[in-house]
Amino acid sequence: MELKALKITEFGFSGSLPDVLWDGIVNPESKTPALCIDNGESGVVNVDAGNNFSNISTDIAPHRCSLPKLAAISLPESLITKDEG
Repeated sequence: MELKALKITEFGFSGSLPDVLWDGIVNPESKTPALCIDNGESGVVNVDAGNNFSNISTDIAPHRCSLPKLAAISLPESLITKDEG
């Protein structure tokens, strides 16, 4: 499905796509949520690609959650490039 067609079909000519566009494909063996959104008023559209786009949804309720924050990553100075501009 093309994004322009999705936008028009789901949100009309003057509408816009939500902040998060998700294919809807999940790993059935995963123990964590497939998509977890904790970002204020962000919206989501699940295009249900795994089911041939048969159940497109903008319901964010199943995705409202938070996960533990990841540890900070520190790069060695030798890997950081400096702008010589």
